[in-house]
Amino acid sequence: MNIIFEVVDPRGYKVTCTEDCLNNHIIPHHPNMSGREEEIKLTIENPEFGLIYQDANRPERNIYYKLSKKKDSYLKVVVEFDKEEGIVITAFPVSYPKSGEKIIWSKN
Repeated sequence: MNIIFEVVDPRGYKVTCTEDCLNNHIIPHHPNMSGREEEIKLTIENPEFGLIYQDANRPERNIYYKLSKKKDSYLKVVVEFDKEEGIVITAFPVSYPKSGEKIIWSKN
């Protein structure tokens, strides 16, 4: 399993993105994510509004959002955790955060 990057989220949890995830899931399903690894990293390290969410249907998955440079959409990064270590599952642009996700961490 080749690692593309490892970062630490604001809670101090380690998050890994693998080559397999990037090349066999994210880019094939979301071609506009090609070459945007740095944006994915920044989203995990410094999520928008200092908030981390829990997935509406899968409590082991945390959601990180970052407003796009054009400010017309968000980058959504989904990370699955096992205790305090996570692995990126997917990343893609969305118009707005999904309803039903609950805030599980706030910077403030």
